[in-house]
Amino acid sequence: MTPRKNASKKAFAERTFLNRFDLDTGNRFTSKDWAKVKKHFKERCVYCGKKEGAEVKLEKDHAIPINRQWLGLSRPGNIVPACQKCNSEKSDRHFVRFCRRQAIKGREAETAIKEYMKEVGGKFRLGKNEYERKEIRKQMDKACKQAAELRDNTVETIKKIVSKKKAKKTSTKK
Repeated sequence: MTPRKNASKKAFAERTFLNRFDLDTGNRFTSKDWAKVKKHFKERCVYCGKKEGAEVKLEKDHAIPINRQWLGLSRPGNIVPACQKCNSEKSDRHFVRFCRRQAIKGREAETAIKEYMKEVGGKFRLGKNEYERKEIRKQMDKACKQAAELRDNTVETIKKIVSKKKAKKTSTKK
C-alpha cells in the first residue's frame, strides 16, 4: 500500500473517531443547524463571498479541521459555508491560516468566523490544553494502529475463505 493511501485511511479513521466522540456526547450537527449557518452567512461562501445558486453549491467546512493536528469537532459554530473551490483549497488547514494566506475575503472572513463562534459558544475542538491534546493524539494513534491490524487480519481471512471456495469449486468440477 502506498504511503498516500495509508495516510488517507488513517485520516479517515481519525475523523471517524472524532465524529463518534461527538455523537456519543449528544452533539449532532443537523440539517436545521446547516440551514441556520447558511442563513447567518447570507447563503454565501465565508471565504470568497460567492452566493449559493445554480453555479455555486455551498459545502460544510470545518473551520477547525477534524484531524489529528487540530482535533476539531462537528458542532454548530465550527461548521461554516464554503464553496467547493474554497473548501478544496482550504483542505485540512485551520481557518485562520487559510484566511490570512489565501481567502479572498481574508481578515474579513477570519473575523466573521470568530464572531460566529463566539455567538454560538461552546467547544469546537477536543482538549483544554496541549497536554490533553497530546494524550488524545496518543489514544488516536493507538486506535488507528489497532484498526489497521484488524482490517489487515480481516482481509487475509476473507482471502483464505474465497480461495477455499474456489478450490472446492474446481475440485467438484473434476
